[in-house]
Amino acid sequence: MFAKKNTGLKQGQSHWLFHRRRPGVRARNPQVEKFFKSDVVEDKTNALIREGIQNSLDARQEQQYGEIPIRISIQFGQTMYSNTAEFFPGLFDHLQAASSKLGDIPQIDEPIKYLVFEDFNTSGLLGDPHEWDPENDGNAFFNFFRGEGVTEKAGNQRGRHGVGKMVFSLASRARSIIGVTQTTKSGPLLMGTSTLVLHKKEGVSYDPDGWYGDIHNIENEDLIIPVQDLDVVKRFKQAFKLERESETGLSIIVPWLDKSVTVNATLQSVLRGFFWPVMQGSLLVDIRNENGELMTVSSESIENLVENITTNPIDIGDQLRSSVSLSKWALSLPTDSIQIASAPPHGKAQKWSADLLSDKVKAILRSELTDGNPIALKLPMSIREKSQSAESSLPTEFNIYVTPDDTCSDSCIQFIREGLLISGVRSSRKPGYRALVIIDDGPLAKFLGDAENPSHTEWQKENVSAKYSFHDAALKYITHSVSNLIKTLHDDQKTADPTILLDLFSLPAEDSKTKSSQKKQTEKPGEITIPPDLEIKGTKPRRYHLQKRENGFVIRQGVPEAELPKTIDIEMAYKARRGNSIKKYGKSDFDIASKQFEVNLSGGRVLHCKDNHLKIAVQDSNFELEVTGFDINRDLVLDPKLDKNLEEFIDGEES
Repeated sequence: MFAKKNTGLKQGQSHWLFHRRRPGVRARNPQVEKFFKSDVVEDKTNALIREGIQNSLDARQEQQYGEIPIRISIQFGQTMYSNTAEFFPGLFDHLQAASSKLGDIPQIDEPIKYLVFEDFNTSGLLGDPHEWDPENDGNAFFNFFRGEGVTEKAGNQRGRHGVGKMVFSLASRARSIIGVTQTTKSGPLLMGTSTLVLHKKEGVSYDPDGWYGDIHNIENEDLIIPVQDLDVVKRFKQAFKLERESETGLSIIVPWLDKSVTVNATLQSVLRGFFWPVMQGSLLVDIRNENGELMTVSSESIENLVENITTNPIDIGDQLRSSVSLSKWALSLPTDSIQIASAPPHGKAQKWSADLLSDKVKAILRSELTDGNPIALKLPMSIREKSQSAESSLPTEFNIYVTPDDTCSDSCIQFIREGLLISGVRSSRKPGYRALVIIDDGPLAKFLGDAENPSHTEWQKENVSAKYSFHDAALKYITHSVSNLIKTLHDDQKTADPTILLDLFSLPAEDSKTKSSQKKQTEKPGEITIPPDLEIKGTKPRRYHLQKRENGFVIRQGVPEAELPKTIDIEMAYKARRGNSIKKYGKSDFDIASKQFEVNLSGGRVLHCKDNHLKIAVQDSNFELEVTGFDINRDLVLDPKLDKNLEEFIDGEES
């Protein structure tokens, strides 16, 4: 019998099981890690925290969002293999066999640094734990431990793709996790899963996936089912110091934790990704370090934690403090203080129109912004599935909260779906304002959840094109709602939005728009092309000053009373005869990293210097940047931007 040749293990014996490769079965190396390697996910800590808390929020005991607070316990610990050996029999043989492809695998004699992720006030993993080929989509236990790309989630639940749970294994150097789940119907159930690569052990080829539990024979095959022996489960809880006793929920242990997953990074990920549900009171997170010291992230403690957080780069902490401040105002706002827009035509493409705001609503919102106060607006809309008629379109809504903020030199608009920050959504640029777009209503939350990528950082129209009518228009209506609102308020007043040009020193000349009354500058060979200064009431003092050199330029501090830029990000190009000069730059034009150029900086740090792109961090008010080496017979176009995020640069290189 194939199964017995495969393992040689006794029935009921707890062990790690990897199945032999079979003739004719597709060879597969897991590709899930690629889903979570993006700029907005950033790192393993952020991926783990985002996915773990998201799954816990979906597993709340009451499905009504926000009713019962979820408590998450995250604990860092260390133990020795000798204390936990009974839970890893058979695993190291396969780790060693796969080591050439996996890289930094743990050694059996090294200390086990681990992370425990537990949720409380949740349902635990429901479903028949013995099922290996479920006939329905309601088996959460199967989907977590046995499935990949399989999920029971639907409706207003946050996950859709069935791969989010894999980030726990990716945070382990052994690519393995062990979990204990307790439900009202069963438990505790102890089981592990591992995701390696195709590998050979003693000349035999094995599949990437392995499981820990009791060995049982089903249909002449060996199958791992969860350990239910209470003594074994008790020893496991003691070995890894689990909090869970008899409460329902899920506890996950990540052994041989990747060194990049740290306490500080965990705290930052919780604060940055889940400040809204924490401040709502629907989420509480305990973080305990290896010494047993506890930090609690709650609605009572979050402001103090954010105020004292140390982030890299520093401006992320500043942004977080501002977001928490706006959230506090929004959550304290009486319902009748939120202005309400009209809905676009029911059952049709949802498009913004100034007519959606009454004259009264416009006047109220404009007056508050003019006085420097935040505003709140509810935007009704409708969502229509292709299987529905126009009359059956589902009414839904979302809220936006906007406040003037001079520190926002670029877009500071955050989108939060049912407590989950969708961090990679790109909206229209709106400097000078900070905004929260909050989506909690069922039909709209379902639509946006369906539109998300596997790492839940973006909304992608391709994901909903087959299911929803006017999907593209609906996504644009939501993502551009803040910029459309602000534009409407300024256009209606027939005045320019003064924040549009805040902190912009110059734009590529061919793309710049100036008032018709201003005269075009006369350009001479070798001259730097800059649009004329625009005298706009309410703009801030010039934050830095540009001076031409014969073969380059110098940038230094602007007027003394102006706020010092945190960063200056400059793109350069020789002026093209037609079109956008910056876009027409080619590497054959120049490379500022070459010996032809001299880049001298005092009072700052160079973050990036390559091709036509130079970025610096400003550290002193007397900073001075001088760049020379350009062709004196050609016009030079500069496109500087201030206060761009530092997070994509690490030690001067792009991450």
